Amino acid sequence: MAHYPFDGDANDVSGHEHHGEVHGATPMKGKFGNAYSFNGKDSRIKLSASTIQGTELTVNIWVKTKDNKYGLISGANQSMDNEYLIYFDENEKLAPYYHGNSVKTDISVSDNKWHNLTVVTQIDQTRVYIDGLHKKTLEFGSKTPFNVECFWIGGDQDILNGGWEPSQQFEGIIDELRIYNRALTEVKIQALYKQPQVVLNKDK
Repeated sequence: MAHYPFDGDANDVSGHEHHGEVHGATPMKGKFGNAYSFNGKDSRIKLSASTIQGTELTVNIWVKTKDNKYGLISGANQSMDNEYLIYFDENEKLAPYYHGNSVKTDISVSDNKWHNLTVVTQIDQTRVYIDGLHKKTLEFGSKTPFNVECFWIGGDQDILNGGWEPSQQFEGIIDELRIYNRALTEVKIQALYKQPQVVLNKDK
């Protein structure tokens, strides 16, 4: 598990020390305390690759953007650039990628307002929540453990640690990123939305 409040740095405050490195992102006022602003060009944050493990995963993140096409979270390895990717396509719709495969949705958050996005990955399905509300369950999951060697937020790496296509970089603000190596229940997802500072069981 990892928790990044982004209050002046990219440190993991969960106690697991999956600390990140800021590359060009700018500190600014966020949804809660401070956050990081991304310019859609060359601002990203590199996180510890060990943050993503196993076949079950929950990503919970606050975003504010009017961008219409971007990679939000990108995990890659030497042979697969889209090992784990939360991507919004040219239609502004969420398209998660696992092990190079993807599925399209009708979900968008590109209205320049703060939204809490949660993507829950399991072996045979993916659940998506916006602002604590269940929006869609996809018959699309991860049957094999993720193999992530480089893990970034703020853009889509088309090769390991690089290949930053200009049209796939995030422009907007990111705050309060949490990553769990398990599938959170709807009750816990709603708790995170209503009380973002809450510490869930097993966070420590």
